[in-house]
Amino acid sequence: MKIWLVPCLTLTASILLVAAPERGNLRAGAARVEITPSEGNYPPPYKTVLDKIYVRALVLDNGNAKAGLITADAVNMETEYWATAAPRIARETGMAEANLHVSATHSHSAPGW
Repeated sequence: MKIWLVPCLTLTASILLVAAPERGNLRAGAARVEITPSEGNYPPPYKTVLDKIYVRALVLDNGNAKAGLITADAVNMETEYWATAAPRIARETGMAEANLHVSATHSHSAPGW
């Protein structure tokens, strides 16, 4: 599942940057990408899916700077994983890495990264 998280985060942030319509000085966009593991690829100890899990993102752009708020349905997101994902997201979206903020919903019903 980890292999899909970074592309999903990058895709979500990229969609938001392109799709947000211009209205005044502040633009905002939101997206949600499903990251539920496919059947047979559940990490232990999971055996089935009760609810789908997602990565959600909100991107704000004031014309001078962009900021991204990203949350994943996961029990946690390890610092090492985010340290790998953040530079890639920043590079592919043109957003400053310092303006990316990530969190996990801390759901014990979802895997961690």
